[in-house]
Amino acid sequence: MATPHQDLPTPEDRALRAALTDAVADVTPADRLGEVRRRTAAAPPTRSGRRRWLPVVAGAGALTAAVVAASVGLGDLGTPADPPTAGSGDGSAESGLSAAAVYFVSDSATGDRLYREFASVPATGGSAAVLGALRAITADPGPADPDYRTWWPADSFADAVVSDDEVVVEVADAALNRPDGASAEQARLGLQQAVYTAEAALGRTIPVRFEHGGAAAGRVLGVPVTDLVPRDTRYRVTAPVNLSSPVEGAEVSGTFRASGTIASYIDRVQWRLTDARGRVVRRGQSLRDPAGGPDGTPNAPGWATEPIDVSTLGSGTYRFTAQVRDNGKLTSVRARFSDDRDVVVP
Repeated sequence: MATPHQDLPTPEDRALRAALTDAVADVTPADRLGEVRRRTAAAPPTRSGRRRWLPVVAGAGALTAAVVAASVGLGDLGTPADPPTAGSGDGSAESGLSAAAVYFVSDSATGDRLYREFASVPATGGSAAVLGALRAITADPGPADPDYRTWWPADSFADAVVSDDEVVVEVADAALNRPDGASAEQARLGLQQAVYTAEAALGRTIPVRFEHGGAAAGRVLGVPVTDLVPRDTRYRVTAPVNLSSPVEGAEVSGTFRASGTIASYIDRVQWRLTDARGRVVRRGQSLRDPAGGPDGTPNAPGWATEPIDVSTLGSGTYRFTAQVRDNGKLTSVRARFSDDRDVVVP
């Protein structure tokens, strides 16, 4: 599991606050990410893999950020193309940042899988965009969701160069050996973290060539990589359900909507909102959007709740959980998969 980092918002988080843009993808089909609200506070959630409940401080720590990201789907969870520049809508925030899809690892009913999260990175293009997104995999303070983690050590990525048919990723010494506690299968999933994230930055499917010292790396994360590493689209790689909104620690009041993606063979999402004692205070279900939905991709349709009324709930931290049931359509294993976020009612 990842280790905790300092509890201070990054400069990117501070610069991104209050940014709201509305960009439209110029490719079809589009995966238009719904509004993402990110709350930054003096004490964000721990990254230990076990959540702690967030304190509510009236009148403080309530900074929020909203990003509407235009995107095009490439895989089961979808990846953005040309993410919007923060502050480009009304000029109220510092410019030069964009929302990038970054892939992390988390537990599931059938072992580790990839989950997508959005991070603020410098607004660039091409090779610089790929390098920025890859470095977000290992940068402090890490994933906003404390259930997510990475198998990549700090300072793993030295450079990235994009050509027409491949991305050459130069890795540092830290990325060559198997991470402590990782199996070979988990390390291979770590490689897919990088592939999915690189493709997300570019908005197109493209394999990755890993190099070290200007030559073929041979091994990365302890896994042999003698050739190009393509995107692995098998059933067991990505999570069957993923939350796009709300993001971890978002402030919600009055009503809010939740949305995300699910695997194309799943019909509905069951959701619930629980309080700090684990009591269910709201529950419902959302059907797969037959038209794909604003969060949907070609391989993962979107889903969204109706407005969820939290106006009568007391101040505190609540957990929103989206859950799907896999009835074994693609495998003999029947299991339940979920993704969750802690939200704050002020």
